[in-house]
Amino acid sequence: MKDYSFYGSKEGGVPLFVLNTFDGDGLLEWGALKKITNKPVDLIVIHGADWDADMTPYPAVPLYKGNHFLGQGEKHLRYIKEEVLPLVTKSLTNPPSFYGIAGYSLAGLFACSTLFWDSPFTRVASASGSLWYPGFLDFAQKYEGSLSGKFVSLSLGNKESLTKNPTMAQVGKKTEEFVALLKDKGAQISFEWNEGNHFVDAEGRMARAIAKLL
Repeated sequence: MKDYSFYGSKEGGVPLFVLNTFDGDGLLEWGALKKITNKPVDLIVIHGADWDADMTPYPAVPLYKGNHFLGQGEKHLRYIKEEVLPLVTKSLTNPPSFYGIAGYSLAGLFACSTLFWDSPFTRVASASGSLWYPGFLDFAQKYEGSLSGKFVSLSLGNKESLTKNPTMAQVGKKTEEFVALLKDKGAQISFEWNEGNHFVDAEGRMARAIAKLL
């Protein structure tokens, strides 16, 4: 079942990021973030989502047995916008200075997808995002609006393309193409290569991607 945790101050008036996690309540990511920056930030961590369904922007063919890329990302975004954010912001003394969305792996894909939907997020942090997702570059290219005023922080491990799965092995190429696409559409971009494969220092990578946007 979907639920969320809140980290920060009820005073508000600072950036508010939403982070979707595959496992855990986000305490590790929050701790990693506070170790690398003293800048004020509040964090909502959503856990318990149906990962393959809620983090994907549209249906796609499964990569392996047990996969179910159902493409329910827009539905999950409505859950954030209509249920989570109103409850949290109502509890804050002051409204957030801006809203950001963050995620690792498929949640990084979801965060990037919100750039092309109606969302309150002006900052997007994707660490080791699954930008290999079939057809994602075409999906993004079809967006006819401007991304001026959007700030995007991306990172990827330098060994993530060294996988036997031919679809996932495109992640480096696809990420670089996505960076170029975002620049063409007017977004401000930060892109960082990290050492290691997909599973190295996930909390640290996610924290650094968020911190770059504060």
